[in-house]
Parts: sequence; C-alpha cells; structure tokens
Amino acid sequence: MYTPEILYNQFKEKTRVVICGSSESKDLSHLFLKISDYHDKGFNYFLDENTSLLSEESDFVIFYGANPILTPNIVLITGFESQESTQNSSYDDFISNITPGGILIYNLEDLQLKELVENHTNPIRKIPYQASQYETTNEGIVLNTEDGAMPTSISNTKVANQLTGLQYLCQAVGMGTEDFLEALTDS
Repeated sequence: MYTPEILYNQFKEKTRVVICGSSESKDLSHLFLKISDYHDKGFNYFLDENTSLLSEESDFVIFYGANPILTPNIVLITGFESQESTQNSSYDDFISNITPGGILIYNLEDLQLKELVENHTNPIRKIPYQASQYETTNEGIVLNTEDGAMPTSISNTKVANQLTGLQYLCQAVGMGTEDFLEALTDS
C-alpha cells in the first residue's frame, strides 16, 4: 500500500506533476499518459493502486488527486465540483504546498477556483486557461486550432473542455503544441 508520504519520499528528487479537480480530471490523467506514451516519454505515474508505473528511470512522476503532502512542482486543476467551503480550504492547503517557483495551470472559467488562485500568495507561476474551442460530430470531437479543424477520438465534451489545460500541462513537461495535437489526432 502506497501512502502519500511514501510516494513523496520515493519521488522527492523528481518533478512531481499532479492532475486534479473536477470529475473529468481522472480521464484527463489517463489521456495525458496516452499522449506521453505516444511520444515515448516514459513518465512514472501513480493514479491509484491499480494504475501505476513506478521506476527510477524518469525525471517526472504523474499523480492524480490533490494531496498537499506530495508538494507538487507542476499542477493542473480543472475546477471544483461543488461550492463546498471545505473543498476550497483543502485546495488552499494544496496550492500552498506547490513548490515555490512551481507551475499551477487552472480553469479560469471556474469562478471559485479563479478567485482562490488569484488571491493566493504562494510564489508560483499561475497559468489560466479557458474551455477549448471544438465542435461535436458523429465521429467525435473536432478541435478548432490555429491550423484549422483537427478531428480527435475524444467523445466526452467535459474532457474536451479541459484540453487547453492539458495542452499547457504537456508544454510544462516538454511536449510542444504540435506533439499534443499529433497524439490527439493520431489515436
């Protein structure tokens, strides 16, 4: 059984990346791994007890869920599911524990999250994003990009809304926009 303390101690010398927030964040975690596998990045990951790959070979380790003990370096928060004040305070603690100089990518359209992030004093880089521009077709989601329409195999509109945040996360770990789009359109 892995606890957050054990995971932190095992990977404290690695760049810890966390994806968390709304219900589609777990789907985004899996999509992120699919994109990184497409480009042979070989990241370590721990999404849950049944979905993990933990080795010493990668400089990055990907986690799912907002646990402040992990003291992440790079974070994607997709939004809040509810308006509960306990959730707000737990995310406040989580953001406080992002390493100074770290990166927080957050959904600008979630007003509660936006307020929390913008008022936070942790010295981190804050990168806001808005819902991705796309159209839904019989074949799936078609992203509207600077290069034109790009068909994907994604069919979940909640996941599609978060693709811009996922793109920024990919950029933060060294995968460019072209890499991101290539993996989405070639699946």
